[in-house]
Order: sequence, then structure tokens, then C-alpha cells
Amino acid sequence: MPLLFPALRLFYFVPVLITAYYQKPLTTCLWYSILCGLLLDFLSTNDRLGMHSLAYSISTLILYGKKRNFFADSLSTLPLMTYFFSASSTFVLAILMQLFEIKTIFSWRWILADFLVMPLADALFAFLFFIVPALLIGKPPKKGKDYFLAKN
Repeated sequence: MPLLFPALRLFYFVPVLITAYYQKPLTTCLWYSILCGLLLDFLSTNDRLGMHSLAYSISTLILYGKKRNFFADSLSTLPLMTYFFSASSTFVLAILMQLFEIKTIFSWRWILADFLVMPLADALFAFLFFIVPALLIGKPPKKGKDYFLAKN
């Protein structure tokens, strides 16, 4: 359980995965998804081993192509893609739990809490811990030779 806000079940690895979408090819992102999912599987006590890995991999397959719809340098891209990844992986995980464990978790409370509120909390986490520090630190100042770019 996290030290800060232990009641929130945030997907802490999602902003890192989303950043990898814009820097790495699909196969590398799938490996990252599998590794992050396995780490979550090892740390969680209530799911079967591999459920998060499979959910993260399927969500990566769904969302990797959608990165063309969002600019990599936009401030809203990381929180939006984090929201979409969190919502899609939650939905995929619920379907996998329904298929493999025969648990019915679909309810209005689940839709409100795990499908709407928690992805918003994940997006807020991505904004506060990845976007805001970058805004506060800013770009490094250019040195003399950086002002003159070579023309090709």
C-alpha cells in the first residue's frame, strides 16, 4: 500500500508507459506493459498471476495506435492518455476476471468508482507528478551554439 493516500488504488506505472508510447516501438512498449503488469501481479494479493500483465498488454495494443491523435508535446496528452489507459485496463481486467474467475463485479458503484473516478485520479496523478514539475523547472537555457542550428 502506498504511504500517501493509501485508499487510492492508483496505477503508478501508467504515465511511464504512456511516455514510452511516444518514444519506443510497439514491441518495446508491450514488454514494458508486461513487466509493469507482472510487478503489479506480484504485489497484489487478490488477483491471479498474469491478470494485470494481460490487461496492460491488451490496453497497450488498443491505445498505442491512438497516440497519433494526441501531440507528444501537449500538456494535456499525458493526463488524457493516462485516463484512457487506466479506464481501458480496468475494463479489460474486469472482463478477464469475469472470464477466468467467474466474478461479477459489474455494478453502478463499480462503474462510478473504478471506471470513472479512479482513472480521473490517475490522470490527476500524471498531471501533478509529471507535468507540473516540468512546468516549474522549465526548459534549460540555450547556450551560445544552440542558437545557431545547422541548415541541412
